[in-house]
Amino acid sequence: SAVANQATLESKHQKLNQQQQEEQWTAKGGTVVVNSNEQERKLYWCQDRYSVSLRLQLCPAEKVKSVTAEGIVKFEDRHAAISTTKPRLQCRGYKSGKGNEN
Repeated sequence: SAVANQATLESKHQKLNQQQQEEQWTAKGGTVVVNSNEQERKLYWCQDRYSVSLRLQLCPAEKVKSVTAEGIVKFEDRHAAISTTKPRLQCRGYKSGKGNEN
């Protein structure tokens, strides 16, 4: 039926948009699956010479309160793609409507 065809087209369009968005989010970067509060979520990252951008998949109604990054080396201080310091990213947040911190 026409309604089913329209729904299929919309679904394909949404998937294509999501794929294009993820490609933008991971240009010169990648995707990592992380465990947070016993829940798997994706961490997207991309970089250029001047910055690194991180995007963490959030659950519905989840809000970010603060972000801390440790062990990150400035671009001009890097001589190799590896380091002995393991970077650490910590995000604190809460579910909107509740005062609970994650």
